[in-house]
Amino acid sequence: MARLTSHSRIGLLIIAVLSIASACGQSRSEVRFKNVINCSSYIDELDEVPKSWTPVLGVVALPVDPVETGRAGVEGSPYEGYLFAKFGLIVRANSELTLEVPVTGSVLMEWGTLEHSGRPANSLSIGPCEGGGMDWVVFAGGLWVKKPMCVTITVTSGGQTAKARVGVDAQCP
Repeated sequence: MARLTSHSRIGLLIIAVLSIASACGQSRSEVRFKNVINCSSYIDELDEVPKSWTPVLGVVALPVDPVETGRAGVEGSPYEGYLFAKFGLIVRANSELTLEVPVTGSVLMEWGTLEHSGRPANSLSIGPCEGGGMDWVVFAGGLWVKKPMCVTITVTSGGQTAKARVGVDAQCP
């Protein structure tokens, strides 16, 4: 077995220290949690978007009026310290899109059955999801927030990007 020279050991020590330092310098609020929604987890289908919702890029619809929080996250879970605002996510059938919220640690998303980490995310990929014949599919879920706020959601689809705002226990200007 080859022996490490003192220079090799110092080099490995420097790499280890730098790796730990860079990992420690990144707080939870700066980490981007990405998830993919499982298409088979939609709970309903619609022929059209309800009037109290607004389509974004023609691929997703979000509520116009503020949504209310209900339950608090369970202590010791990834949701600890968050409040949950439950509302369905309406997605155009056969569309492919990504939703993102700012990486601040104050808001996370969770809709449908998640295929990756199983934890709330600030980036969700969806579709293309075939519906059962209607134009829109609906996923159960909502937003986890630290406090009442106006959440900016960035929608990306087909090379286009748009921002929408959803009020959670708050009015958006």
